[in-house]
Amino acid sequence: MNAQLKSILINNSLLKILALIFGYVFWLILAQHQSLKITQKIPLSFYNTQNELKINVPENVEINLLGKRHDLQKIDLAGLGVHLDLSHITQAGNYQVPVDTNQIFLPNNVKLLYYTPVMINLEVN
Repeated sequence: MNAQLKSILINNSLLKILALIFGYVFWLILAQHQSLKITQKIPLSFYNTQNELKINVPENVEINLLGKRHDLQKIDLAGLGVHLDLSHITQAGNYQVPVDTNQIFLPNNVKLLYYTPVMINLEVN
């Protein structure tokens, strides 16, 4: 009986397929909770600007994020941006505006590791 049971378990392709499925599901569950780092370029956006002024700036800020795989997959990357208040700029000239982490809006479960540049050079005409 023992040899017959062993033969059934070894030669049974259904058991092999089930083991493969369970192994894949287990791997998938563990992979979703893995922490990842991603680098993304996000656009600059401005508010409180003077309508008659034209602003020339670099288009993007590069950010590096850390989070769980499933949290990073949920982020709407197209919706991310750096929001700068330019109410203090009222005339033409060259300005340096610092970028603060409070100006980059991210979900609570995603951590901002670093960003570059930390100072934005604005050319206002």
